[in-house]
Amino acid sequence: MFKRNDTVRIAQNLFHEEGSRSFVGETGTVNTAKPDGVTIAGLDGPDSTQTYWFSSDEVEKA
Repeated sequence: MFKRNDTVRIAQNLFHEEGSRSFVGETGTVNTAKPDGVTIAGLDGPDSTQTYWFSSDEVEKA
């Protein structure tokens, strides 16, 4: 399980929609962590506070 401030990489995007950003290969920082997934900040740039949710199966430690 991940914890707040862990640096993670998006390994896969199971819920990617055609024509939208996939995030695969990008790294960010865990903002909140729950058993079913995490919210990740920093995907839009190092100072970005925008968060995105990914299931735990989609991310790996960077």
